[in-house]
Amino acid sequence: MGYTKQNFIDGQTLTAAKLNHMEAGIAAAWDMAGSGTGGGAVTGIPGAAGDGETDDTEALTAALSQSNCVVDGGNKKYKYFEIIVNNVEDLEVRNVIFWKGANMVLEGCKNIRFVNCTWEGINPNGVNKIWT
Repeated sequence: MGYTKQNFIDGQTLTAAKLNHMEAGIAAAWDMAGSGTGGGAVTGIPGAAGDGETDDTEALTAALSQSNCVVDGGNKKYKYFEIIVNNVEDLEVRNVIFWKGANMVLEGCKNIRFVNCTWEGINPNGVNKIWT
């Protein structure tokens, strides 16, 4: 989904076109997330650049925080500083290149599968493990 942020300012008149633009973005995100109840397939990570330079922490955390979902990163390189995911079940993460030197914590999670993912090194202390 390509979404352009509106950047509203005080005193600006909200037009139907701008509100409809927002509604279309919300509807597309809702569809990608499986109507907010999981079960959807997220292709790419909505809101993430995936260029290995931009901080994708928020977008990647949001994508990984859905139960009953498949997240397919499409082999982009996601840079993040710390991802904390709680109580997620039945998540499959495909084709994601995880950026080096960052923490990932999966707490209370069950059945998290990483398929065809690349780990460029996680946890800045040199321990390349994900603790669950």
